[in-house]
Amino acid sequence: MSSSPDMTLDGCIQSVVRIASGLLKKSRTLAFVLSCSLLLPGAAVVARQTEASRVNLSDVMSYGMWFRSDEGVDRTVGYAEEVMAGRFKPRRDVDYWEFSYPIDWSADPYKEDNWQFLLHSLYMLDPLLIAESRKKDERYIRGALRIVSDWDAFHVPQGRSAKYSWYNMAVGMRSAKIAYLHSRLRTEYPRLLDTQTERMFARLAEAHVTPVIKGDIPLRMTNHGLFQIHGVVAICREFLRAPGCRESGKFVEHNLDRIIAAQFDEEGMHLEHSPAYHRFTLNKLEALAATGWYADFPSIVSVSRKARSNLFWLIDPAGRFWGVGDSIPSEQPGRENLDLPSNECPVSLDSDVHVPSACVVMRRFESGYVSIKTLPSVAVKRASGLFFQGGFHSSVHKHLDDQSFELFELGDRLVVDSGYYGYMAHPMRRYMLSTRAHNTVEIGGKDFSRADSDAYGSALRKAEWSDGYLKVQGRVEHKKLGAVHTRQLLYRPGDWLLVRDWIGGKQDREVVQWFHLNPDVILLRQSRDSASFSLNGAEFSIRSISGCALRLDRGTKSPALQGWYSPTQGVAVPNYALGFVCQKAGALEVALTFSSGAAEELNKRLSTLRGENALR
Repeated sequence: MSSSPDMTLDGCIQSVVRIASGLLKKSRTLAFVLSCSLLLPGAAVVARQTEASRVNLSDVMSYGMWFRSDEGVDRTVGYAEEVMAGRFKPRRDVDYWEFSYPIDWSADPYKEDNWQFLLHSLYMLDPLLIAESRKKDERYIRGALRIVSDWDAFHVPQGRSAKYSWYNMAVGMRSAKIAYLHSRLRTEYPRLLDTQTERMFARLAEAHVTPVIKGDIPLRMTNHGLFQIHGVVAICREFLRAPGCRESGKFVEHNLDRIIAAQFDEEGMHLEHSPAYHRFTLNKLEALAATGWYADFPSIVSVSRKARSNLFWLIDPAGRFWGVGDSIPSEQPGRENLDLPSNECPVSLDSDVHVPSACVVMRRFESGYVSIKTLPSVAVKRASGLFFQGGFHSSVHKHLDDQSFELFELGDRLVVDSGYYGYMAHPMRRYMLSTRAHNTVEIGGKDFSRADSDAYGSALRKAEWSDGYLKVQGRVEHKKLGAVHTRQLLYRPGDWLLVRDWIGGKQDREVVQWFHLNPDVILLRQSRDSASFSLNGAEFSIRSISGCALRLDRGTKSPALQGWYSPTQGVAVPNYALGFVCQKAGALEVALTFSSGAAEELNKRLSTLRGENALR
């Protein structure tokens, strides 16, 4: 008596082959096909082949390779040799960590979470796998196999773990590398895959798929989730019969679009409060599309196109990411073909003539950003730019920077965001997150909230052109502070910026309007309510029109950190922080002037500007 077809995923795949070979009775074929049709769509990403296909290095390593010197010299092979010699350096800003076998996977030599994360993401493998793909040298693949075997011996058989062993994103990254390593061994070095090694890979495949699909390792609706999904897909393409892989197709189908939708809005703007992470996540989406594994998910391509078109607005006139949130302000986004606005602008401009408005463009985003900048045809030394941060969608990469801004004038970033310093339990990291480290107001000496429950979406109310200037306005209710902050930025590129703040609430409290300056500025003079500086040989001034007292910090350590700037990871340098300390109600106004005659012009227009921009 014949048995019924196996209605599992593997059974469906095997029976399709039997149908094609005429081995399944015709009377049962129709019923089988109808039943399997309900099962197979959810497995489309991972179940189109009946045997493992090759996993390419570009399928798993496309999220970025940093193995270059500051001068751009490729040092990948050199780093591979260091790993072979027992020296690990996952970032430029840390020293080599010397290790021996068995590796201490619980090590935390720098007391830093990010370092531990990179250790368990198996960053040790990266230079080895790249070097092997270039030189076809078996030594590197043996070195990679030894590291993976050592990681397995520490974790899986004995159930041990370290702090970041099973961290969501680390699991995703590690999974993809495990899949590639096995694929490379299977196709190029099969003699290295003995029975014991195959058993180890089988253990690892199950340990990296089943907990993710079952939710024991929660799936994040952030950029981390993309790495988790991709890790599952990579493992299940290489290890078709691994426990958990039968459900992987449904898992991916149910979650991938949700993860993308949680991170990007309808305009294609990333919602994790960081221009640098916008590009990071965009790169990951484009890498997923390039694998060819996700053809059933057109949202990857459509969102990527929108996100790429937004890159122009997320970089300053010098080509660096605006420093909002967890962004490295010195990071260059590369020489991408940016989608530029259609505005026409003279290619060359007389240095004595003000940059015409045709050369200045503005884009308002529903996420809460406003980007104002001169077109690339304007030389950097004459360029202008302003970036307003008015979004709060979650705590992810969010600083306590509501309605903060950065300003580009005099050939460089003049008013700067603090930077992010790094992901570590360090006083400087806490400072970089704080309200007082940003160009916003500090109310009653308290920080703003970054709790998910206080997220409000966008604070932006207006972003428009007016009579010879641009106007940006936002409003935030800080419920835990019992205060409402309304802010206006009135900006004439190349000349002046007028910052107007109103603080509403049930009680009067001290309010400090903070302004953080480029670390290269030179202090020329100061008074009770103003100060003048120079940058690149040009003078600019900042003055409290409301008469609030100026507090000036630079590299202050006690009683609290103030006046520090992080140009890159793990580095903090002193910079001037101006705090205008106010005890009065009504509009608190600060004027920044950065061209000859700008202060006089602004004073003449002040009453008109106030009338045109009165709160209603």
